[in-house]
Amino acid sequence: MTKKVSRVTITVLLAMALVICSGCELSTKILIPVDPPEIVLEQFFSALKENRYEACDSFLADNATFVVTDSTDYDFLGTLVDETVRHVSYEVTEEPRYQNLKATQTVRIMSLSGDDMTGWLKEHITQVEYDYMEKSGKNSIDPQNKEDVSNILSAAIEAYSENGQTITNTVTVHYVFSGNAWKIQVDSDFVTAVFGGVVDA
Repeated sequence: MTKKVSRVTITVLLAMALVICSGCELSTKILIPVDPPEIVLEQFFSALKENRYEACDSFLADNATFVVTDSTDYDFLGTLVDETVRHVSYEVTEEPRYQNLKATQTVRIMSLSGDDMTGWLKEHITQVEYDYMEKSGKNSIDPQNKEDVSNILSAAIEAYSENGQTITNTVTVHYVFSGNAWKIQVDSDFVTAVFGGVVDA
């Protein structure tokens, strides 16, 4: 009786092992290589600094849009946004923490300080305009000339950044696994950290 039981038990165990192995093989076949969250974050910031906003959105969850470029005010604010994000940098302070199909990661984001920018521009914009006129050979600036305004603003923000007017925010970046890829879940803390208060979240 004992031998029969042992044989039955061995047979059942072998059958279970085959099923488990078969399942493992099946799972392996449907797995695909995906970029980890920290690589997704790197790709997002790379696209952002190059003003490739559609590419930025491809790394965001919930079909989010990070920079709205079809606004009627974008002609005036666009240069401010473009130049601001070019000066953004970040530093990962820890590895991602995973839970089911979500992950979080603490990151330090360094950006231009919006709180200091207004005062600095008021103090230095005249010199920036003078330098621009000298380089472009113009005797005056037309406030309605979008090209002039854009060029002056770009030069002003570049000068502002060179004076070390930056701010650092530590934020928790949230990720969700969606559509066979890790995506960033943008919240107001993340947006504020990126823009440094230059643009409202």
